Amino acid sequence: MFGAVVLLSSTIIQSNAQSPPVPPPPAASIEYSNEEDVREGPPSDNKYAPVIEILTKELVEGKNLIRARVSDNSSIAFVKVSYAEGGFITSSNLVLEGGTTYKGLVSVLPPSTVLVFEAVDAEGNSGQASKWFSVSPIQKNVIDQFLGWLRSLFA
Repeated sequence: MFGAVVLLSSTIIQSNAQSPPVPPPPAASIEYSNEEDVREGPPSDNKYAPVIEILTKELVEGKNLIRARVSDNSSIAFVKVSYAEGGFITSSNLVLEGGTTYKGLVSVLPPSTVLVFEAVDAEGNSGQASKWFSVSPIQKNVIDQFLGWLRSLFA
């Protein structure tokens, strides 16, 4: 309510205030249903976290295709990988490659990095797996090595 008028000894003072917001009504409780969940019937009794097997064996400097196999009794909601890039933690979603194998891209720098995989199933159970990788530098050709040597002379 903007523009409320206050009368004090026949002087009109206008106030630009807003009334406090009214909280929304409580959400209705509907058993076995919500807008995102379209399964039929009661939820399953799956209480086990997805199992993650990291298939990637080595990483090189720059962008790398990574793979992980994720298995679970129920369907997988999402799989993501987290890692450090330039001093910040970066997360990237993995996509289903086929069967139970997921793939994604990561950008890494030498000398090493740790990839942390997380998978969540349709029941909300989550599992994690992590692996330390030694990151190999890109092998430079002779011309790049020579140019790097020249730059070091004038730096």
